Amino acid sequence: LSILDARAEFSDWTQPCVIPTLAEVLTEIGDAAHMEIEIKRDEPERLEILAAKLVELLELLPQKERLTITSFDTNALVIMSHIAPHFSRGYIGAYDTPAFLQTALELECTQAGIPLMTGSKEMVREAQKNGLRVTGWPGDSPEQLQTLADWGVEAITSNYPSIALPFLRERGLLDE
Repeated sequence: LSILDARAEFSDWTQPCVIPTLAEVLTEIGDAAHMEIEIKRDEPERLEILAAKLVELLELLPQKERLTITSFDTNALVIMSHIAPHFSRGYIGAYDTPAFLQTALELECTQAGIPLMTGSKEMVREAQKNGLRVTGWPGDSPEQLQTLADWGVEAITSNYPSIALPFLRERGLLDE
């Protein structure tokens, strides 16, 4: 991946923009108050290998207590709970029925990833009542960011930090 150029969508970028490794990203944002690392869906055998390599990397970090490992894939979260139970885990799902919250609690997650499309302010409140930290997503426009802020989520995932960061700063909603 490091030979790819991430500026393909941005014609005004003159310098190549290589895709950093996870270790490079974690070094760059090492002072962040909280970080999430999402494990994408895959076959259980591949998840076992990925999770082991991820834990090996994360164990070297001084800020590992500020990390949450998240996934839509319950297998990934189960694997992480077995090989590294000391890492916080978060379940990302539709949260359009109580079953998603129940799954997060059964997996002993500390966080819920609740989307705008199918989640609700009521589901955020229910997750929080059950002790879960909530990340809302996506926060890709001022309108989406405002809705997530109104829901009272603790964190927001955005594909456009250049929109999200100024919005959150202006409203005093960003822990820096």
